[in-house]
Amino acid sequence: MSKYNNEQAPQSMRIRVIPRFILSFLILSILISCDSTKSDNTINLYCCSMMKDVVVEGIIPAFQEMQQAQNHRDVEFQTNFLGSVELTCVITTEQTADLAILASEIDGARLINRGTISESSWLKSPHEGTIAHSPIVILYNSTEINKISGFEDLSQPSVKLIHPCPLYSGLGQWGLMASYGAFLSETHDSDLAMEKLKTLWHSVSLKPASALLARVQYTNQRGNAIITYESEVLGSSNRQVMEGTVCVPENTIMCEPIVVRIPQEVNPPKEKLVQEFHEFLWSDRAQQILVEYGFRSVADRLNSENSKFFNLGDTFTLDSLGGVKFVKCELIENKWQNQIRKYFKKPVAQSL
Repeated sequence: MSKYNNEQAPQSMRIRVIPRFILSFLILSILISCDSTKSDNTINLYCCSMMKDVVVEGIIPAFQEMQQAQNHRDVEFQTNFLGSVELTCVITTEQTADLAILASEIDGARLINRGTISESSWLKSPHEGTIAHSPIVILYNSTEINKISGFEDLSQPSVKLIHPCPLYSGLGQWGLMASYGAFLSETHDSDLAMEKLKTLWHSVSLKPASALLARVQYTNQRGNAIITYESEVLGSSNRQVMEGTVCVPENTIMCEPIVVRIPQEVNPPKEKLVQEFHEFLWSDRAQQILVEYGFRSVADRLNSENSKFFNLGDTFTLDSLGGVKFVKCELIENKWQNQIRKYFKKPVAQSL
């Protein structure tokens, strides 16, 4: 009898173990399935800091609402908002981005150079990847500074100019292009334009690493003038208003943030979702939201919906200034980095 019981014990144990194994397997399968479903419904979106308010408050909720109404699908977003150069570094190192909204084609070229994308793929998108427009303007405290009519007037001794660093910030790059291009259109001489640019940088007292930090510094009265986007001045009603007098230079640059798809190995449902969001960015709904937040739509017919847009004189673009190679290699990395940045006023502290 004892021998019989001993021989049957392992079988009895096997009978008890098998259901537990099956149960564990089922639980693991459910967890993996749930995680996979969540991943399929999550878009990893990386953006330059200038787009934070409109993306978080406007575009993402509108897309989520559309997906819920049309497909009964809950869509989640993992977002990252950084200064221009830091953003491209994070995209390259983390390798999780599905889609990026970059400050300019300069950042797109940086991603190509690092092997993150293989070509200027954004050019195949609507409007060659450009999601919106925003001219560069000057905002200043008129109680401390005499009237500003253009970039040249920023050389007044009383000016404490906030100008994001062109080595790190998309706004810094656009601001440099705007002032240099305006001086060039006035003088028709690149050497004279560079001399005027040097004089302007005598007034720079703070050079933060992003448009977001520049906004904070200005609203905290760390400086009395700022070169910034029109969209930063108009912006969201949910944030602190940037007070001051606005100067729209007679000749300024039109900034063009771009949308870039980042290649990822994902399953068909996730790929379809990312593509739908990519297309949504140029839909009338998304473009209307951009207009509400102070960006000019790539669909000109929608811009009449914002009566606050400033009247513009002449404008130019990155391409008309010489293109990515000239701006990145010659204007920023050669002229500004080696000859101009030493002129800015170094404050005792650069805290916010």
